[in-house]
Amino acid sequence: MDRVELAGAGTVAELGRRVADALRLLVDTDDEEALLAALQLRGPCLLILEQAVEQAVEVAREVLPRWLTAAPRLTVLATSRVLLGIPDEHALDLAPLAIDPAERLFLRHLGAGSHHGWTGDLAEKAARDVVRQFGGHLLAIVLAASWAAQLGPQALGRRLASGTVPTAATKHEHRFESLRGALDHSWGLLDEDARGAFAALAIFEGPFERDDAAAMLAPPADGTTVDRLVAHSLLATTDDEPPLHAMHPPLREYAARRLAGSPAREAVQRRHATWLRDRAEQWRADLEGPHAAAVLDAIERSRADLRAAIRRSWKKDPSGAARLGGALASLARWRGTQGPGPSTAARSVDLARSSGEPAALAAAMIELAWARIRSGTLKDAATLLHDARRSAQRGRAPRLITRADAATMHCANLLGSKPDAIRRLGRDALERTARDGDTWGEAEILRQWGYCELRSGRYTAALRMRRAGLDLVRDHGHVLLEPAQRLSLAAVLDAIDRTDAARNHRHLALSQAHQLGLLGYEANAFMQLATAELNRYELDRARGHVDSLMELVRRHATVSHLGGALHALGLLELLEGRTERGRKALKSAAERLREGGHRWETASVMHSLALADHLDGWVDAARTGYLEALKLLGDGYAAIASELRLELGMLEARAGRARAARQLVEAAASQASAHESRSQALACGRMAAAMAGGSGAAMEAGALVRAIEADEQSTLQDRIAAMLLRRLIEVL
Repeated sequence: MDRVELAGAGTVAELGRRVADALRLLVDTDDEEALLAALQLRGPCLLILEQAVEQAVEVAREVLPRWLTAAPRLTVLATSRVLLGIPDEHALDLAPLAIDPAERLFLRHLGAGSHHGWTGDLAEKAARDVVRQFGGHLLAIVLAASWAAQLGPQALGRRLASGTVPTAATKHEHRFESLRGALDHSWGLLDEDARGAFAALAIFEGPFERDDAAAMLAPPADGTTVDRLVAHSLLATTDDEPPLHAMHPPLREYAARRLAGSPAREAVQRRHATWLRDRAEQWRADLEGPHAAAVLDAIERSRADLRAAIRRSWKKDPSGAARLGGALASLARWRGTQGPGPSTAARSVDLARSSGEPAALAAAMIELAWARIRSGTLKDAATLLHDARRSAQRGRAPRLITRADAATMHCANLLGSKPDAIRRLGRDALERTARDGDTWGEAEILRQWGYCELRSGRYTAALRMRRAGLDLVRDHGHVLLEPAQRLSLAAVLDAIDRTDAARNHRHLALSQAHQLGLLGYEANAFMQLATAELNRYELDRARGHVDSLMELVRRHATVSHLGGALHALGLLELLEGRTERGRKALKSAAERLREGGHRWETASVMHSLALADHLDGWVDAARTGYLEALKLLGDGYAAIASELRLELGMLEARAGRARAARQLVEAAASQASAHESRSQALACGRMAAAMAGGSGAAMEAGALVRAIEADEQSTLQDRIAAMLLRRLIEVL
């Protein structure tokens, strides 16, 4: 169940943004088709649209029929003063509060209330008159209680009798007139300073701190002005630490109308934009320190304000709008919630370019490159990062140069670029970070360099890089990088068969990511835990991780996470005997990952499909899958390429093509010789079986099969190897 506030959502794009925020969908909401696809993926969902008022009703009428048709498992509950008039709408008319509970509500908000004569029978009669006059409208009664505490029962009764406060309409659909009357009366009780403050604070679209409120108020307003608005029930105070203030949506809508007609409107908007721009600059710096978790929460809380300020600053202050967009992009990249997609990020680049600030342009290009990487357009991302680096050099921003280099290394790894080129880039970047004292950048470079060494099969070098990166992160309190570094270390530990250590690091990364609200790293941790348990043949544990992963993916639907989730699900279905469902999930994973340009992940899925075909005796399909996976790997991931060549060699030996089998196994053996893992022993055994020309080799392979099957610590890959060997021995 997810709640979306509709007050002020006057466009389709704005409603889409709010829905995506509530569901934490990583889509570009300017593209309604992308949003509809994400809603379909979300699964069964109850979406509560709150305060559907005025223009928001018209927007809801336009889009909800399309959304409900495209996502039949979506259910919408809208609170509105009018019917939407869409197909299959079921109306539930909520009556006003009954007299007795309304009277109790009034007296409770009045407080202890012995002041101003609010005691005895007179107070009870006055309270009953008030709730009758306001037709049981909850918010109007709360507002009336704030005046009553100051006026006393007799004075309030005289105002009601004289018509100073409008009475409630008799029909339910007109009950809002009583709230409007209560608001008009509240406005009339305020002095000029408080009126200006009430209107000015409507600029906030989300909760705000007391200091934030003070920044919006023109002199001579002071802290007591906010206290008076709280006393009049026009501002609510939360229990957060520090306390936050917020307006109820109908109150904010009323105040916004007052602000729109005020000569102070432009001054308030300028103050709001300046305040946010200054905070955004501080946020960008603080994200690299020990207080990053609190910074993410502050950006999340200000997300709606950031977007509103960006829209208002788009033409008047492009430099400021670009900085605000950078804060939103940072939130999206780290937290994994809905953020700018490629088209929105591209507009941010245009905005930064028009500002004439090279550093701002470099930052915007880096964020656009990350959006392109998430969507799978890796070559475009690489070109952008090259331009971003040049712009950062012109702006003399060494830390941005390092950020561009780290993203370039990540992109190059995904594209399968030659390791030597990545190492050179990493070496230069590390020298720069040492000069600048940029430990955040150093940790990121070490992580990407370790990825390069991992796919090259140099496990000792990769492990050294990852451990150095984790040590830096811990020593300098970079809390956002720690889950990433732990997952990176777990990947290397897996490769050298230290699965218990890898599991511990994954669980720590999962816990940290969950506490920080980093959905992307949480999904990565579940994905790696599921794969590790599958490799250990712990199917019950794997099922729990896969279920958790699928639930997260419905919220965080990036291509790589979706592909990884379907891959894990497909393997689990195959191992549990649901062959058709498993193949379907694997094929869907391969299709999505291939479309997204994720070569390594696609190769891994094709490997799994080819293994399934190999075990089922589908020789041609298995050969095609193995060859496609090898082609996708190219020069990367020598360890996986070695496994693929060995399995393909066994397939060829089983089919009677001894020469082709021998060539493949020799190539696999030369690659396996560089590996520092237990898989090298298996490679030798499988090589002997594939080249078996006599009883000695067959006996050696048979002994290896029996040892694997008897070893409780054998992984899934070990067991698959044993199955392939046994079938090959039978043929030979």
